[in-house]
Amino acid sequence: MTTHLKDRVSLFAETSTPWLLAASAFTIPVSSTAKSIVLALTLITIMLVPANREMLRTLWQKPWCKAAILLFGFSFIACFWSSASWSLRGLVLEKYSKLLSLPILVAGFRDTRSRNLCLHAFLLAMTLTAALSVFQTVHFVLSLPVRPDFVFRNHIMTGMMMGFAAFVAGWYAIHSHGWKRPCYLLLIALFGYQTFFIAGGRMAYLSFLFLMLLLVFVAFPGRRVIIPALSVCLLAVASYALSPSMQYHVKQLVHEVQHYQQKKNTSVGFRIQFHQYAWSLFKERPLTGHGSGGYADRFEKDDPIPAWGRTRLEPHSQYWLVAAEFGIPGLLLLAFFFISLLVECLRLPHLSAMGLAVLLPFLVGNLSDSLLLYSGSGYFFILFMALCLSDGVAFRKAASTG
Repeated sequence: MTTHLKDRVSLFAETSTPWLLAASAFTIPVSSTAKSIVLALTLITIMLVPANREMLRTLWQKPWCKAAILLFGFSFIACFWSSASWSLRGLVLEKYSKLLSLPILVAGFRDTRSRNLCLHAFLLAMTLTAALSVFQTVHFVLSLPVRPDFVFRNHIMTGMMMGFAAFVAGWYAIHSHGWKRPCYLLLIALFGYQTFFIAGGRMAYLSFLFLMLLLVFVAFPGRRVIIPALSVCLLAVASYALSPSMQYHVKQLVHEVQHYQQKKNTSVGFRIQFHQYAWSLFKERPLTGHGSGGYADRFEKDDPIPAWGRTRLEPHSQYWLVAAEFGIPGLLLLAFFFISLLVECLRLPHLSAMGLAVLLPFLVGNLSDSLLLYSGSGYFFILFMALCLSDGVAFRKAASTG
């Protein structure tokens, strides 16, 4: 390839990268297939830019990057002592391979324009999701064959993304003036209505409330935060009082927990049983775990919960999944990964709060769902974590050149 052609390819890739990143942010909430195609194109395009490849040399030294590589590497090594089929081992390995895309995406978000395009594309996707959800609730779109709380993604992933979208809209409202500010505030109201009055995810309620409290702490530092924080809590209480959907799902949770011993085969009961089975697998092999795909393989062979069936890829908890398949070393590597991300988020010059808005709900959500394992929720986390981490890299680069 001639130097002239290389330069043209590099220039085209650099010009295309912000738009491909924005397309990735748009497709993650709305289409699994489109997300896979666009993300693959995005990663390839990022690597075609020499400046991005140069930045990767610096990123390899970051603790969070080392942790991501080590965690993926351990999932690869764990394939060799797993009793699962090679197809199942390959499936699990492919799901953890998303960790390797984190530093590449960080390099792609080198400038503010890329980050703003990405965040607004995500807001557009979530506005579309929330609007269709509301329309379906009031039977405005009669021919739409979807549940109001399951337009594009399931209620778990939709709830997680809806809360973050509200935070992003609030973040822009804080930093905007004129007609833009009320527009962003209207988006918060739309996302909040979808979460509290339509969605069925209990974790979504907690995540949304936490993110709104985090937002008011950003907007009102010091003692001024007291009244806004109390207002957010009062709005949450009012939403519960006015929302039959929220009341039903909260009461259902309480009822299933209280009557677990008498009736175990419920939504909450199944999760508890999955966790207990993962704990039993961990006790069998705490030092190595059962290897990649080991949980699903043993679940099929042992049939520990006959009422559920023999097929279960994970125990509805990322932490229990890692404990069962990778043992103590896997748990330590996962902790290293999340702690290094937390430390880096606290050091970010401009997007520290947004980094925490991505990371902290994800950490809590992994208690009841394997969010890192699955493609949709995992890539949502990786993409927006990369966006926030790039803030620190870009800031330090600007400081060194300035």
